[in-house]
Amino acid sequence: TSKEIFSALKLEPVEINPSADRVLSELAAGRIDFAMIQAGVPNRTVSDALIFHDCSLTSFPAEMRNSFLPNVSTAWEFSLPAGYYGEKQPKVDTFSIPNVLVAREDADKETIELLCELLSQAAVALKIRHQAFADVPQSPMEARHIMTEIGVPLHQGTIEWLNRRSAAATDSGEIK
Repeated sequence: TSKEIFSALKLEPVEINPSADRVLSELAAGRIDFAMIQAGVPNRTVSDALIFHDCSLTSFPAEMRNSFLPNVSTAWEFSLPAGYYGEKQPKVDTFSIPNVLVAREDADKETIELLCELLSQAAVALKIRHQAFADVPQSPMEARHIMTEIGVPLHQGTIEWLNRRSAAATDSGEIK
């Protein structure tokens, strides 16, 4: 995905992997003009940049988004609502790239089910810490629909975890 992003922006990537703290310090000092942080909402690096390093988020102009999106296979348009990262943060028109856990097809399905469960449990803690995480669907069927819609192939362990969660939600009368 990173290579697609650089190619779509007609930039040559620099082959370094600096720490988030170094990138934020360089942004705050004005030594670099921008950073692309490839992660979902919410993101601690983005929060740190805005709160502790006096950085800001900038919308991509419509013409840039329109030329960029067809060249990055997993991206789609996204508007980050004002206030996700504090009162000063305005609405930002950008693009979204999903974060996914990638597993080999032959990975043990019980292991993948366990990972799904652990990630689900961690999501609850993240929702408490950051309002933006409230947008993550709680319904396993809604999550499955979103993943299917954007073309994410599902591991058999993920399918079984989703089915088990969906059945549990149905049995308990939770919203599907």
